[in-house]
Amino acid sequence: MQLGLVKLGIIGAMLTTSISWAKPKAVYIHFDVNKTILMSDSVTKKDAEAVAAELISNLPELQLDWDGKGVQSYYDYVASTAKSQFPGNDETSRNQYRTKRSELLSHFFTDLKKKGTQKQQQIALGLKSVISARIVGVQKAFGLFVESFLQANEKWQIDVKVLLRTFGNDLATVKPEILRLAGSHIVADGEFRQGQFVLDQMAHPREDFGWVLLRSNAKILTIQDDFELWKNDKKRSKSGKPMPLYDDILSIFFDDNIEAKGDKLGEVRDIVFPYLVASGGGILPKNLLGKNLVVADPLQVILDEDYFIKRYNECCDALGFSEMKLPL
Repeated sequence: MQLGLVKLGIIGAMLTTSISWAKPKAVYIHFDVNKTILMSDSVTKKDAEAVAAELISNLPELQLDWDGKGVQSYYDYVASTAKSQFPGNDETSRNQYRTKRSELLSHFFTDLKKKGTQKQQQIALGLKSVISARIVGVQKAFGLFVESFLQANEKWQIDVKVLLRTFGNDLATVKPEILRLAGSHIVADGEFRQGQFVLDQMAHPREDFGWVLLRSNAKILTIQDDFELWKNDKKRSKSGKPMPLYDDILSIFFDDNIEAKGDKLGEVRDIVFPYLVASGGGILPKNLLGKNLVVADPLQVILDEDYFIKRYNECCDALGFSEMKLPL
């Protein structure tokens, strides 16, 4: 691989990146599991119903003056209420805050019935009905993407990979559907632990993850990421889910928790760590937003079966790879 296509400028702790991509010789697509393709979240202990309430309560059209302090979403209202009761930034306070927020969110439909208009109640109940019918199991939007992606590769004839990434314990839940979607394609299981990446029971240094992917024959990989490492490093990007970037491979990561904020690479708090495989240098997540990083919208994943195909195609357009787009 040639580094001539990658231009880095480093000023102190700042990293600004301009990347000119060659025509891709491979396509690697990463999917978070929790609240991206599976609408329950084992990390935050939310069941599917609680996730649905959170999504609906955050809609702009359902904003009201819930507490006499101005119009806002119900989610913002309960978040600020919970934060006022547990303002600390230590782990205990954060857990208490999340518990209180979930407790308050459970009252959403009752409070909306008291304060909302009939139209607002109809919107919320209609969405709740649709979500309840579709929320169980791996979302159809993911299955349609994988099927279209693997079919397109029959024309592309390049290396393609779908990687499922999670901090939770959901891989066993999604594995049967993954095997069905894979068909005759190879599926491999990987795990980050104790500074290593283990794939098919073979251990490699964590920093070699990108090279290990290149050598793998698998088309679909399920990967257990290291939540404790990320948490113990104050949830900094550099200890998050590694996302290797190559100068001849199109890589895209879907995750509902991507923040893409901040300018100091070593201090940025984010769930994903994009880095250049050839040099090992990290890239600020905000520089890749809408191109290689997609903040997944859980509600739209449920409601729009073409969601992932549309967002993937938008990334292809943004990167100048219209020939790699998938049919709708």
